[in-house]
Amino acid sequence: MPSRRAPACSSRRWTSAISTRSKPWLHLELAFDAPMKEPGFFLIVRFWVAPQAEAQVIDWLDGGHVAEVVRQPGFLWCRRIRLAEKDANGWSGYSMIYGIASKEDFEGYSANKLLHEKFARERASFEKQLRIDRFAGPVEG
Repeated sequence: MPSRRAPACSSRRWTSAISTRSKPWLHLELAFDAPMKEPGFFLIVRFWVAPQAEAQVIDWLDGGHVAEVVRQPGFLWCRRIRLAEKDANGWSGYSMIYGIASKEDFEGYSANKLLHEKFARERASFEKQLRIDRFAGPVEG
């Protein structure tokens, strides 16, 4: 694997700006290189996407959605995992893991109705090809 370093901007922005389909090795290397502050709380967003909408969903995530979420107060970082298994319909699965400083920061994000309405509008064109589950909780142990 060639050695690559992120530019002088924050690794969070660099990671969200690259296409994981065109350079998957770069995304993985940056995930290891990027400093990960210790969160006190996690938000895990697991989603399944139909094959015909997968490129559109990933482009939306990488095109600014993830960066906008991580810019919220207390959000420290985000990592995306492609699940090894597909669902019964052949849809691909992913999980987004967000490290958050505190439960209070998560609650502030959750209460931001305007932001969540904006996200709903942005994903409206592929909403029927997407199933989302969200889980959140504090770090234990």
